[in-house]
Formats: sequence, structure tokens, C-alpha cells
Amino acid sequence: MGNTTSSGKPKNKTGKAVVKQKLENATKTGVLSLQQHKLDVVPAQVFSLTNLRTLDVSHNNLKKLSQQPLALASLTNLKIFKCNGNKLVRGSLDSLPKLEKLQVLTAGDNRLGRPLPSPDKSQKVDVAMTPLPAVLPPSLKEVYLDSNYLEQVPLQLCSLVKLQILNLSGNSLVSIPVELCTSLKGLAELILDDNQLTSLPDECGKLKKLKVLSLRNNCLSGSDTPQSIPASIFSNTPVIDLNLSGNKITSTELNEFEGFDKFLERRKKVKNKDLAGFDQLDGADICGL
Repeated sequence: MGNTTSSGKPKNKTGKAVVKQKLENATKTGVLSLQQHKLDVVPAQVFSLTNLRTLDVSHNNLKKLSQQPLALASLTNLKIFKCNGNKLVRGSLDSLPKLEKLQVLTAGDNRLGRPLPSPDKSQKVDVAMTPLPAVLPPSLKEVYLDSNYLEQVPLQLCSLVKLQILNLSGNSLVSIPVELCTSLKGLAELILDDNQLTSLPDECGKLKKLKVLSLRNNCLSGSDTPQSIPASIFSNTPVIDLNLSGNKITSTELNEFEGFDKFLERRKKVKNKDLAGFDQLDGADICGL
């Protein structure tokens, strides 16, 4: 029997010997996973593995990646970086601009949006520090920043013209900037669950490749004027997967939204086994209401 936890799940082997072996293997494979290793910092040897294409340091105790602020910048071949489930704060990801091949950033469940104490005693927080560096690798295709205490969408994301998936769920967002909708023309999946959104901008209709839009557990209302979900989303985007559960929208209100009929027509045309029984569902059932 292998090592297991009390819940019956496999237990990740840890310890210096295990890490050493993984480092040796990574020199050959270009892939290194150190998740659930109870790390306070990433071992310095990792940053000498310049062949790394995938690095996973998820679910540790990291408040920063290294004692050297820009150590991650040495991994110039990195395409996938996973650091979710840590305690990373503002400034932790300042090395990202150097990772010109990075395609996937998974940094959910950290503290990137939480203000830091200011070195200037006259201020309570350091206003100069931002959740993300000023410039992000334009090669990014997927970004996961869920559960990071974000109160605003980092505008740096608007420069990622190749972005296809963006997850900003579990934050404290009250609005979506127009720039996000007009810049991310390749965005196919936008996850905004568990925020405080009361409406979306009409410019969301410019997301011409958007197919998945999840807005669960927000503050969207079915009685607001103009309508909280603009008609442009239903009419001008290819969205076929829309989740609205946990909002103040009734099935009657949703079916009366301008443009919603076009969304339903589009859904009916989708030939997918997951939509079996579609004819027995109304629009509200499909959207989780």
C-alpha cells in the first residue's frame, strides 16, 4: 500500500532526498513538480535549471519565490508556471516579464491583491506595489488569478492579445474595465464567479471569440435598467456556455432580456452530446437559474 492521508488520498512524498531526485529528473525532462512540499522558498537549485518548460510549486507555504527577487527570470524557457495555493504577496511575480515563452500562469489562491504595509510610516499601505508587474509576457494564453483579494482587474492583463482563458473568480471585483473587452480579442473563456459585479459593460460584445462566460454568485439583477447583462453579449459574441446561478435574476426576467433569444438559437445549433435533452430545458435551466 502506498502512503495515503486520512481521507484516503495519495500523500505526496517530501524531503530533501525526494527534492534532489526530482531536480535530477528535471534536468532531463524539463518538467518539475514540487507541489505540497511544505516549502517556504523555492530551492535555489531550481533556478539553475534553464531547460525547464514546466514548473509547479503549488500548495506550499511560499510568501515569495526566492531570497533573490528576480531569480525566476533565469528560467527563460518556461512555458507553464503554477504557483497557486501559496501565500504570495505583491511583488512576488516581478520576474514574469523576463519569461518571454510563458503561456500558462496559474497563481490562484494567493495574496497578490492584498495591500502591503508601507515602509513610509505616514502611509498605512504601500501604494507603489501592484498585484502584477507593469509588463506581462505577451505570450500568455491562460491566466488564473482566482482568490487573490483583487478589488480591481489589473489593467496589465489588457495587453495580453493572445489570452484565451482568464479566471478572476473569488475576488472582490465590482466592475470590468472596458479596456479588457476591447483588447482581449482572442478570449474564449472568462470566469468571474464569486465577485461583486452588478453589471457588465456593453463593450463585452466585442469579445468575438468568447464561448464560456461564468458569472455565478455575483450581484447581477434581472430588474435593472439598462439590463445587467448587455444584449451585445447575447447577440454579438459566440457564447454558448453561460452560468448565472447565485444572482438576483429570475427565469422570467432572463427570458425577457434583450438578445437572449439569439443566445438560445445559438445553443440549439450546437451539436454536442452534452446538450442532450436541450429541448426539455428552458433558457434559465441552461444558465443555472
